[in-house]
Amino acid sequence: MFFRFVQGCSIGTGCLVCAMPWSKGREMGLPKPALQLLALEHKRKAFEGTVVTLGRQCVYATLSECEEILSGAGIAPRELPDHYETQTQIPSWRGTRRERNTSDRAFFSLLGIDDCIALDCNDFEHAEIVFDLNNPLEDQLHSRADILVDGGTLEHVFDVRQALANVSLMLRPGGRVIHMSPANNFANHGFYQFSPTLYADYYRANRFENVRVFVIEDRVRRGESVVWDIFELDTLHQPLMMTSASSRRMLTLCIAEKGKASTIGIPPIQSLYEIEFEKIANRSSDDLSSQQPKLWFNRLAKRLMPGSCYFALRSLWSRCRPHIFGDPTQKPWGLKHWKTLR
Repeated sequence: MFFRFVQGCSIGTGCLVCAMPWSKGREMGLPKPALQLLALEHKRKAFEGTVVTLGRQCVYATLSECEEILSGAGIAPRELPDHYETQTQIPSWRGTRRERNTSDRAFFSLLGIDDCIALDCNDFEHAEIVFDLNNPLEDQLHSRADILVDGGTLEHVFDVRQALANVSLMLRPGGRVIHMSPANNFANHGFYQFSPTLYADYYRANRFENVRVFVIEDRVRRGESVVWDIFELDTLHQPLMMTSASSRRMLTLCIAEKGKASTIGIPPIQSLYEIEFEKIANRSSDDLSSQQPKLWFNRLAKRLMPGSCYFALRSLWSRCRPHIFGDPTQKPWGLKHWKTLR
């Protein structure tokens, strides 16, 4: 039973470990930067129809703070009916300082969405749909969602390929999926930490439209996300090995729209190699031999220098090179800064 809770949860929601009162696992869900992001996406193209969240989402804001976030984004919050239930639906928050926070339903209602339902593999947080994403999607769940919000669930689902296919099947044509997933410094939070190329290449391979992928550096205070520095990724020209010495947590954000021609579950070839294979196919054998890297100087230096001296110089070069030439493998990885949300 323990593992059934974990498989369908979100970052900070739907997970038995995260639900424990003593746990520090509830850092995400929908913190204020995520709420701002959803507001901006709604303003870009209004949310309509049914919102399905993967796991009951923890909202790290009160109702009045949500209204302020929407107003700050230029959105007039809808006035909720009298006696509308606005309190959080997270059982473990009762009797804590987070009890005054609002619910995911209330937030989407402020945007004019009345049909907001949660999918989880267990109903301990009152999910309307109880389903394990490791299994093939049931027929009655096909084309159920106009907006699907993954606030950090896929890293807890062992069968990621099946889960991504399920997400695609749940969306109606014209619907949008929004993934906010751990990318780095989340070791042992779930089964996986996701590279941006996973979402970029999967949704491109399945002919989704308007695929946008971002890398987020997350600043945390008192166990909650408070600032997101967001960098936009060119899905067709992705940087290789986005190494970073940052101690901050990193997230992958993906927003993609399902089109009429979109497919389901086609496994992608990583775009890096897809481009290389295409280049090789278009070159002659003479071109290929002329493109081989010339590392003779590096090999000669290693032979002639004492080992300690050689590695000291290489370390110095690695530190100085980004400042001299601008190395795209270092922060911000050659990516364009998009926004800072707080």
